[in-house]
Amino acid sequence: MSELINRWFSRAMQFHGVAACGLRYPDGPVFSRSWDAQFPEPTLNELWPRLVPVAEAVSSAQGANAEKLEWTFESGLVTASMHPSGVIFFLLLTNKTGTRHAPGTERLLVEFRGLRS
Repeated sequence: MSELINRWFSRAMQFHGVAACGLRYPDGPVFSRSWDAQFPEPTLNELWPRLVPVAEAVSSAQGANAEKLEWTFESGLVTASMHPSGVIFFLLLTNKTGTRHAPGTERLLVEFRGLRS
């Protein structure tokens, strides 16, 4: 499974407004891609694991995996989706509302959730 997700992640294309993306595997490995110098990969590799406990708490409170989680911060928005295998995919968007990125964001999240486990 991880090979399929890794191949998909390596081909995930940037679209307008996406600064970075990342994967966090349940056993700990983290991978990031950044298209914005303001968000270097080592910093993102520290950020994604810090968001995981929140994602897991929301997921367990709902009794099933949430399809999409969002965190708003000063300069943007992080959107995350949990795969049934436990892998979490993150997108870092450069605006707070994410509305102008909705089609591209949804496409990537649907593709990620649709990867076979």
